[in-house]
Amino acid sequence: MKSKQLYYLLLFVFAPLLSIQAQSFKDGLNAYEKGDYTSALSIFKSIDSQEATLFTGKTLFLLNRLDEARLILLGALSGDNNNLIADALYTLSLVYVVENKYAKSLDYLNEIQFLEGIKATVKNDATRQFNIINSFLSFNQRVDVLKESEFGETINEVLKEGIRIESQKNAGSLLVFAERLAQAKLIDSNFYQQLEQLYRQNNLGSSFLPTNTPEGFSYTIGVLLPTVDKTSPLFSVSRDIYQGMRVAIEEHNTSSPNKVFLSLAQVPDSTNVIANQRINESVDVIVGPLTSTNAKELVIQAEALQIPTIAPLANNDSLNIDNPYFFQLNPTFKTRGIQVANFAIKTLKVDTVAIMVDRQSMGYLSALAFKEEMERNNVHVAYFFAEPFESTAYDISEYTKYFTSDPIMKDSLGIPELDAIYLPYTGEQSETLIDLTLTDLEAGKSTTPILGSQDWGYIELSEDRLKRFTIYFPDAMIINEQEEKIIQFRQNYMDVNNGETASIYSFLGYDISKYLIEVFTEVKNPAYLKQRLVLKNKYIGLGNQIKFDENHVNTILSIYKMDKEGIIPINKN
Repeated sequence: MKSKQLYYLLLFVFAPLLSIQAQSFKDGLNAYEKGDYTSALSIFKSIDSQEATLFTGKTLFLLNRLDEARLILLGALSGDNNNLIADALYTLSLVYVVENKYAKSLDYLNEIQFLEGIKATVKNDATRQFNIINSFLSFNQRVDVLKESEFGETINEVLKEGIRIESQKNAGSLLVFAERLAQAKLIDSNFYQQLEQLYRQNNLGSSFLPTNTPEGFSYTIGVLLPTVDKTSPLFSVSRDIYQGMRVAIEEHNTSSPNKVFLSLAQVPDSTNVIANQRINESVDVIVGPLTSTNAKELVIQAEALQIPTIAPLANNDSLNIDNPYFFQLNPTFKTRGIQVANFAIKTLKVDTVAIMVDRQSMGYLSALAFKEEMERNNVHVAYFFAEPFESTAYDISEYTKYFTSDPIMKDSLGIPELDAIYLPYTGEQSETLIDLTLTDLEAGKSTTPILGSQDWGYIELSEDRLKRFTIYFPDAMIINEQEEKIIQFRQNYMDVNNGETASIYSFLGYDISKYLIEVFTEVKNPAYLKQRLVLKNKYIGLGNQIKFDENHVNTILSIYKMDKEGIIPINKN
């Protein structure tokens, strides 16, 4: 009698607590289903049950807190509810997919098939996910699974799918691997014969690209920014690129099941930062560093770790030589010279040109490339002046006299008719050289069109000079402030970044993210990212255009015309 009274007493005491816990889990589930993962996590963590532990792990996974999610989900496997265990195994497989640990992921999905008393739909979902991952694997990832898997069923299915969809060369390698397993009695001889039959039916010349992305799969873009003082000009550049990237990522993540995350790391003195991001964050691509100087230190690691690295502003021609993993968005000086030359040949139809450049500037590389391209197309280069102008206090009159349009001077000096003058001034002294050159051209009554560097577009010229001269210069960016998409971006940028105004670097960051999202969408598996970057069709963004054209330097430049009518793009590539 007393024991029954004690039971009712305990029930009276603890029933409200049980009710509160049940209600709390329901609240957590509501928050979870609404996408309020922060609130859901707080609720689930306060409840001691197998189901709450499971949903704590699921919520952490959706927040991309993978290490925490893995530990919690492993804890959820210790309960006695097989349906909850199956859900934990399934979510663990998602964690390992994001971390590119495909053997673990596939083994967990296989383990679900051996659980008793679980719903048939759960097993079907696990089979579907297994098949998607199996078709998603690159050849190298497939080989890793074969080496690391602990399930014979996983190894068999991965072999079979690989021999079916890989190129003949890769499929042949897999068949050799299967033969060794058969000889060691690790796979059935009848199954090996099936694999031989599949191989005979394989007539693929190249590897198969996946058509589906595994459930829960996400991408991570590592962002390397320089560690600089807030007073440094590079600080605002870094910040604006990153904030522009964030706007594009947030737009994507609101509508796509395959999320993209940013992993931000400032560049320290040590160059181990790429390795750290690769190991700790499982990043799929690196954006950064900003400049050629920093890139020189990190480019070797990009190749060693086989992770594509995209430098937003670096433009050194020597950085990407023989490095298949390093890409430059900013066209190099050599590329700029070639592009300006092609414009002059195809659009201006020039026959004779002159070139003048400071030999100690980076524009000298543009001048050399321009000259070579002109001569290759049988255009006469009448003059090529390349001197260290600083050593002569920028006295350039000895050279500019050959650019005159005065008929008497032309006759006396034997000057040929020039169709254009290429003046690729760059660096700190570009404004000084531009002013001195235009002064001399005015004195010589020159009306010859000028082909300039990007620096020409940043100089504010007087109205008289704009009336006298027609100047063409290249730039990688075109922003039409009248377009609705530009207006909308500026508003979105202010909303996301606490009212800050977008700069040209904000547009660059946005376009980088959008470009990479397009590539992710095309290849599905980031293992194919490097190959796709060099082959991808031209990307046309808000202000930037990108096309590597089977190279590792962006080849897209637009030419602007600057004269009395203002500055307008005249060949939007």
